[in-house]
Amino acid sequence: MILKKNITYKFIFSILNFTLLFSEGVWVKYGWELYNYVVDAQTAYLGNAVTAYNTNSIHSSLVNPSFVSYNKNFSITHQSRFSGIVNNDLFGIQLKSSAAPINLNFLYQGVSNIPDTRDMLLDWGLDGQFGTNDIGEGNGVIDEGERLNEEKLKFFNQHQLGFHGAFKSNIFGLNEWAKTAPSWINAAILIIWIPFGFRGTCYYMRRVYYRSFFASPAACWVDEPQINKSLGYKGEKMAFVINNLHRYFLYAAMIILLIKWWDVTHTMTFNDGLGISIGTLVMGIEAFLLTMYVTSCHALRHLAGGVLDRWTTGISRFRGKLFKRISIFNRSHGFWFWTSLIFVFLGDLWVLAVNKGLFSDLAIFVI
Repeated sequence: MILKKNITYKFIFSILNFTLLFSEGVWVKYGWELYNYVVDAQTAYLGNAVTAYNTNSIHSSLVNPSFVSYNKNFSITHQSRFSGIVNNDLFGIQLKSSAAPINLNFLYQGVSNIPDTRDMLLDWGLDGQFGTNDIGEGNGVIDEGERLNEEKLKFFNQHQLGFHGAFKSNIFGLNEWAKTAPSWINAAILIIWIPFGFRGTCYYMRRVYYRSFFASPAACWVDEPQINKSLGYKGEKMAFVINNLHRYFLYAAMIILLIKWWDVTHTMTFNDGLGISIGTLVMGIEAFLLTMYVTSCHALRHLAGGVLDRWTTGISRFRGKLFKRISIFNRSHGFWFWTSLIFVFLGDLWVLAVNKGLFSDLAIFVI
C-alpha cells in the first residue's frame, strides 16, 4: 500500500514538473480569477456569489481560503459549453481531515477548434491580382475585390492548467484563543516586542540610559560617581543580558521594515489608478526614517564586514565596501533613532485620525 502511494505521488509530481516547463506562472489573489467558469455545480448554481457563503465543499477554498473543508472526500466536475467548444474540469481532493486539513484543487480549461485566419487573406488589392501594386494591396485589410483562401484556414486548441492549495492550521491553539481574547489585542500588540526589543537593546540607546540613569560614564571629562568606582563594571548581567540579543532583534526588525514598505505601496492604489496621497507621504517618510535607522545599526555593520582580518579579494572586498558605507550612516545613528521614533508616533496619529474620520486622506495626484 505504501509503495502504491509513493508511485502515485511521484507520478503526480512528475506531471506537474513537466507541465511547468511549458507553462506560464501567474500569481492571483483568488484561485478562480484565471478560470471564472471552472467551478463546481453548487457554486455555478449560486452564480459564483459564494465569497461569504461556505458551501462546505473542497472547492469552497477557491473563492475564500478560510473555507477549508473538514470532509475527507473528493469531487469531480465537468462542464461543456458552446456545443463542446469550451470544456472545463475541476478535481478536488483533501489530504487530511484532522485539525489541519489540506484542500487541493486542480483546474483545467480548454477551448478547441479555434479558427486561425491570419494566413487566409489574399491581400492583392482592388483588382484582385497579385503584384500590380494597386490600391489596397498589402495593407493587411480585406478590401473590395479581395477574398479569403479557405485552404489556408487552420484550427488550434488552447489549454490552461491550474493548481490551488489551501490549508487550515490551529497553531498553538491561537484560533480558540483569538475568539476569547480581549478586543484591544490586535496584530500590532502581538509584534510590539520586536521594535521595543530592537530599540531597547540598541547600542546608541544603551549609551543614553547608561549615562542618564547610571552615570557610567557621564562624559569623558567628568569623573564617575564614587558608587560606580566601588562597584566597578560588572558587564551585561541580570536583566541587561537581553542586550546580547540585539542582533536577533535586528533580523526581526528587517521583516517588519519590509512589511512597512509593503504598506506604503497600498497607499498608492486608488480606484482610478496609481497615485500619491498625503498618507503616502506620511507612510513613506516614516518607512524611510526607519530604513535609515535600521541600516545604520552597529550590529548590521558588524554583520556586513565583521570577523574579517582584511578586505582585499572576492567577497571580502565587497563586504569591506559595504562596511564602510554602513559606517557613514552609523555616524548619524542617534539622529535616525530619534527622528524615526518621533515620526512613527506622528504617523500612527495620522492613521488613527483618518480612521476616525477627523481628516480625509487627500490624493495629490492619480495617474
